[in-house]
Amino acid sequence: MSDANLFYKKQMLMVPNYSHQSEENLFEQFFVHHPDGLCCLNEEGCILDINPAGLALFGYQKDWVVGHDLSEFLQWTGSREDIKKEILTVMQGKKKSFQLSIRHADGHIIDMAVSVIPHWSLGQVIGVLGIFRDVSQENQISRELRSIRSRLSAMLESLEMVMWSVNLIKDEILFCSSGVERLVGYTSEELVLSKDLWRSIFHPEDDWLREQLVDSVRQGNKSKIIHRVFHKNGSVRFMATHGVPVFDEGGNLIRMDGLSYDMTEYILKEQELGNERKKFYTVLELIPDPIVIHHEGQLDYLNPAACQLFGVVNEKARTQSVFSYCSPDARDFLASEMQQLVSSGNTHSFVKHELVLLRSDGTEFIGETTCKLFYENNHPAIVTLIRDVTERRQQYDYLARVAYVCPLTQLPNRNRFLSIVEETMRSTVKNMEFAVLMLNIDRFKYVNDSFGYSFGDSVIREVADRLSRIVASNGVVARMGGDEFGILFESESQAFSAANRILKQFETPLTVQGKAVYLTLSMGLAAYPRDGEESEGLLKHADVALYAAKEAGGNCLRRYQSLTHSSWLDNIQLDAEMRKALEQQEFVLYYQPKIDMRTRRIVAMEALLRWVRGDGKSIPPSRFITLAEQTGFIVNLGEFAMREACRQMMEWRARGLQDVKVSVNVSIKQFLHANMLEQVQQTLSAVDMPPSLLDIEITESVLMQNQRDLVSILKHLLKLGVDISIDDFGTGYSSFGYLREFMPSSIKIDQSFIHRMKDDWREQAIVSTLVQMAHNLHLNVVAEGVETEEQLEILQTLGCDVLQGFYFSPPVSSERMNRMLLEEGYID
Repeated sequence: MSDANLFYKKQMLMVPNYSHQSEENLFEQFFVHHPDGLCCLNEEGCILDINPAGLALFGYQKDWVVGHDLSEFLQWTGSREDIKKEILTVMQGKKKSFQLSIRHADGHIIDMAVSVIPHWSLGQVIGVLGIFRDVSQENQISRELRSIRSRLSAMLESLEMVMWSVNLIKDEILFCSSGVERLVGYTSEELVLSKDLWRSIFHPEDDWLREQLVDSVRQGNKSKIIHRVFHKNGSVRFMATHGVPVFDEGGNLIRMDGLSYDMTEYILKEQELGNERKKFYTVLELIPDPIVIHHEGQLDYLNPAACQLFGVVNEKARTQSVFSYCSPDARDFLASEMQQLVSSGNTHSFVKHELVLLRSDGTEFIGETTCKLFYENNHPAIVTLIRDVTERRQQYDYLARVAYVCPLTQLPNRNRFLSIVEETMRSTVKNMEFAVLMLNIDRFKYVNDSFGYSFGDSVIREVADRLSRIVASNGVVARMGGDEFGILFESESQAFSAANRILKQFETPLTVQGKAVYLTLSMGLAAYPRDGEESEGLLKHADVALYAAKEAGGNCLRRYQSLTHSSWLDNIQLDAEMRKALEQQEFVLYYQPKIDMRTRRIVAMEALLRWVRGDGKSIPPSRFITLAEQTGFIVNLGEFAMREACRQMMEWRARGLQDVKVSVNVSIKQFLHANMLEQVQQTLSAVDMPPSLLDIEITESVLMQNQRDLVSILKHLLKLGVDISIDDFGTGYSSFGYLREFMPSSIKIDQSFIHRMKDDWREQAIVSTLVQMAHNLHLNVVAEGVETEEQLEILQTLGCDVLQGFYFSPPVSSERMNRMLLEEGYID
């Protein structure tokens, strides 16, 4: 008999004068007032009656439910026949309990726990009684719990953690999450079913840790241990285990819950790191350079070399701040640099500084520090290598003085003067001005030629002393190089006044080694900011003014602004265009052939620079070469000309043409501003050109300047295999003294002699003398500027070796020269 029927049958027996009528009344009371939903069904599944609690669950009025089939209210996939089968089973005396879903009147679904029992009346089963209870909330809670457990399990799985519970009374496992198998090789079922297994997997030497964990938790504390366990495969694993006490409602300890996770890899790495750390510090002990390690300004370690450097022992030093070994002036800087290094997190770069450091006895020394950031136990630390560079710094300071001071005059040299000008520009108040005066001794070369270089050096010293006395504290005097000086004045008016005093004072001769030496000076003046807002530009403009003074005959002053405005603007514009033209490849080489007198065939050619603008307009060489000489751009043009000439020669060789020597003109500026020997070697090497195919032409005027240095370079070029020709031979500087020191390959007789030979017997005699002298010295003679048949005949009579001029060919393009060589059969 069902629980419900038993309940109400017992109630019947308690009713006085029990009868069938009283049974029906009591059942009705039971049916109406029961807190759960009740409904009576016939064997067809039709609802015969439903109590108020049931109507509340369904949400319908009674007449909308009674008489309807139960299946109409169910949210399921079964049929009416399925319900009838279940009802018949219950009517045979079997109780049924299950869950199903019912549609509420408002459409939402309700989860119901249903019990179906036989419905007895007058001792017979007349149908079934359904008892309904809303379990939607319980189901929702269950689903959420399952979801939480699932997420927790997934999280523990992903973290490779195991969750467990231990009965502290029986000292046995109550629960263990599935991840334990990956941790120790045993399944959770094996650990739960075996009472002793969880204890036996502890390493015997670590069993005391397990007892410590249990004792601590029994005292109501959370506890953690790191211990070893035996894996099922026999290997030993390291594990971290956390335990927490769990109490019942009465505050009684009932179990220990906890988490465990694998620490093997971490422990092994820690052990490996410890071994590496030992090796690391062992190596530091052996390094002869001082090394310190510090973090957050606190010293952690000093190797023996560092202890010796600072005069401390490691143990004592480790209690001190790194700043205690820095001079007070260096501490703020060092703190800032350390903070920046740590903040950057850059463990790859090295940071170098020179700091004034302190030994333990308070003495100072200059230390070169090389710092590198690294991380130890996830904490930033800095390892610093220190070298005592006190002596090196002293040597550097000495060399710096030498680098910035002229050893002959003890005046600032060009580099120092340039830096002083730049410093003055930076410190000059807006709208303030200053001036630069450039000076050059007129015809100083003759002093060296006449009395020797030692005497010339003495003259330079005397000039420097006199200039320093004249200028006194009103300016800065510097020796720019050679016989050139520079003076910086606070104002243009000071510069003018001093220049006039200088010109006046040098009317009085200098006394050098007992000799009276009369000198004059050429001077150029440029003012800041009017004549230039950059140091190099300002000095260049003062040089331009100086050259103007020399062109005016010397012994005078020229101001940069005294140049005609239009002429200067033209030069400025042309200079800019010239530099741009080199970048845009507007400069080309033309070639003028040199003809052998006997065979009348081309034996060499001279490379001549031409400027053809993009618009096709040509700029005369006399216009841009002079300007390039003044501005120093001739160095760039000269390098281009030599490089292009050599490239062209090797291109013709590659085409199968016979080798022909090429002559390239070299300016004095190239010798003064570049390593000429290295440049020639690099140029020849770049195109694999034999040195014998290159002829460098220099003028006699070049040899008259810096003769000693130039002769040395020229000798090295000759030794390399390059030919040297003296251009414009016999003009201007008619001193042949240099031939005692240096013997060129050939000379070129200036065309001015060639042009006047026909009409002036004296010119012809000069040419004849030059040819005979050259031949006596075993030199080849080249006559340039040959334009007529008469000139050719005279030169042939005089025995000239090689001819060059418009009579044979003007300078032509490389394409035209290529055709000329082909026409003359210059094919290997």
